[in-house]
Amino acid sequence: MKRKLVAVKIDETDMWHHTDPEKERLFGRIFGVYAADLSQRTHLCEFTPSYELHFVHSEFEGGEDYYNLDDEIQEKMQDYTLEGDSGSEPIRYFHCSLIDSFPKINHGFPTPPIKGCVIELGFDDADLGEEENQQEVMEDLVDELHCNPI
Repeated sequence: MKRKLVAVKIDETDMWHHTDPEKERLFGRIFGVYAADLSQRTHLCEFTPSYELHFVHSEFEGGEDYYNLDDEIQEKMQDYTLEGDSGSEPIRYFHCSLIDSFPKINHGFPTPPIKGCVIELGFDDADLGEEENQQEVMEDLVDELHCNPI
């Protein structure tokens, strides 16, 4: 089976309900990072196909002065996103047309105002064999993305 394994970053800043305007200034945009196999399409009670995206973690761009902050504050910001990630759904579905409209980049974040991107991982047309089922492949990809930030 030929697969096209990618990472997808989606701007989810609006889903983070900061009560502190200072956090918005420091974090900048917050992206959900997902693992996906773009060779697999799903129909969820509708004609429009969707991709199944497996949540990896959230990343923030780092807003104004982020890189000038001391390590303790940066660590607290990381802890904040980890805490927020604990309530995230492990799998989400997005219409293929939305994900296909995102620009493809090598790493990092899309340029504002673009709300998402696809990061090709070099596994295009990888023949992973029939012995590995889709669930195992996605679990391995999620683990890989946890260990190797993009």
